[in-house]
Amino acid sequence: MSGSNWPLRGEKNSLFEGGMKAVGFVTSPLLPANELNRNLLHVVDWYPTIAALAGDTNVSRLDGFNIWESLR
Repeated sequence: MSGSNWPLRGEKNSLFEGGMKAVGFVTSPLLPANELNRNLLHVVDWYPTIAALAGDTNVSRLDGFNIWESLR
């Protein structure tokens, strides 16, 4: 069962207008100043990234990707 996206097309689980889309940012004094990163990331990428940083060596079984290289 899917939710209504009227007046947008698609469903909540699609990549059309009703799917997830948001602008986000990460800030830290550890990150270089004035650097722009245009890589596409998804919320499900955070868990495998944090798991890998915590020492999990088998993050390929998780949904999402380890995005640490993109973040650092």
